[in-house]
Amino acid sequence: MYSTLEKTIILKTASLFSEITAETLSRVAQCSEEETYPAGTVVYREGDPGSAIYVVASGSVKLAVRGIEMGVLRRGDPFGEVAVLNRDIYRGETTAMEDSVLLRIDREDLFDLMQADAEIMKGIVGLLAKRVVQVGSRLLDRVPGAQNGPK
Repeated sequence: MYSTLEKTIILKTASLFSEITAETLSRVAQCSEEETYPAGTVVYREGDPGSAIYVVASGSVKLAVRGIEMGVLRRGDPFGEVAVLNRDIYRGETTAMEDSVLLRIDREDLFDLMQADAEIMKGIVGLLAKRVVQVGSRLLDRVPGAQNGPK
């Protein structure tokens, strides 16, 4: 069982929370719940309601979309945040690849924290903005001639 301090340290390594001070992040850690998943256990399935954000505390989790493996998540990696923030469904399936411990932050707890503390909201919005830029760059890299910019 992780202490609040240990959870705070794990969350601080997550890109989703990296811009948030440790003091503020300890409030997020207090709301998080540890969940243990044996190897091969599904965390959530594609189409399930986006009810929580997860951060890998130990072990590893595979993310697949429509049956295609998208990557392996390890300690400090967050997942499920887009579905939670959009109040949407999960767009992929996550499965523990080995015995894993995840920190689960329920949607309503996260929204309450975001409402109470602008620093948490700024950190999450900042990360999402960076992700939009990264995705846009990846898409441009696939378009012939797009690297040269507008003419």
